[in-house]
Amino acid sequence: MWYLIKNIPEVKNHVVYKIWYADKYVIVGGKTLLRSVANINTALTYFFKDTTNGRNPNDMYYNFYCHVDDNPFQEFRIEIVIDTENTYQYLKAWFLELEKGKHDAQCLNLYFEPYIPKDTQRKKKSWMNRGHYLNFMKWRQRQLSKTTA
Repeated sequence: MWYLIKNIPEVKNHVVYKIWYADKYVIVGGKTLLRSVANINTALTYFFKDTTNGRNPNDMYYNFYCHVDDNPFQEFRIEIVIDTENTYQYLKAWFLELEKGKHDAQCLNLYFEPYIPKDTQRKKKSWMNRGHYLNFMKWRQRQLSKTTA
């Protein structure tokens, strides 16, 4: 299937990356690159099968899927922003990249906040270090207050 992402770089840790297709991209973060790309490939498959869930305009990458549909048979390219074991650095890099993407017409993200697993927020066991999450939230608040000041 032409609409699936096939060339996946080797990355070992938490990753923030851009998926380019034609002249547009989305900013993605994930615990692992392979799992993250697999999820996007599954979503693309549902999108092209025209399922109800696959055509959900609230999907965070819906604009990207539409772009792929509008520009068939182009190449996907993955650009790694950060590959780190440190979830604090991972969240910071994702936040900063999304902030840049807000003002870039080539960025097709629907949402511009890093995804935080609910278990991390509820003090339950999560793959994300809770201390790193709390430090990120303090840092994020300082960043946001700088931009509004």
